Amino acid sequence: RSSDLDMRAEVGDLTRNILIQGEMETSCYGDNQCQFFNFDTFGGHIKILRNFTSVHLSNVELKNMGQQKIGQYPVHFHLCGDVDEKGGYSAKTYVKGLAIHHSFSRCLTVHTTNGLLIQDTIGYDTLGHCFFFEDGIEQRNTLLHNLGLVTKPGTILPTDRNSTMCMAMRRSEE
Repeated sequence: RSSDLDMRAEVGDLTRNILIQGEMETSCYGDNQCQFFNFDTFGGHIKILRNFTSVHLSNVELKNMGQQKIGQYPVHFHLCGDVDEKGGYSAKTYVKGLAIHHSFSRCLTVHTTNGLLIQDTIGYDTLGHCFFFEDGIEQRNTLLHNLGLVTKPGTILPTDRNSTMCMAMRRSEE
């Protein structure tokens, strides 16, 4: 019986009133892994560093962000330490309601940062992992009601790559 079949799908709105986007060239250029990509992979990035007063990103659209280089991600909490009450912040640090799409390196990266809230964020059409904890030692971070779709092979880490990229990169190193 068709009435017993649940056919719901995840749906996410990628548009927001505030848009931050990288300025793109018409094709790949320079040392941007052009042997793997026929499009520009050098987008913008937002890097949050230790000792900030407060960070509350909400309801922002990020398009054409990130680069196929280590550390150049659309949103990157980099070595921030404790960003909640344990770190002396009265208001919890958060990212809420972001739409990160057509990204050239992940969606959101948490690197040695603890106590961050990532909520209601959509990542779509990205190269490499979408939501990424860089070292694996990060603690007390909460991911709540997020959605990541259409991740494609990237070149930064072996876990981002497909077998074709791995073999080509290995041959180029010999």
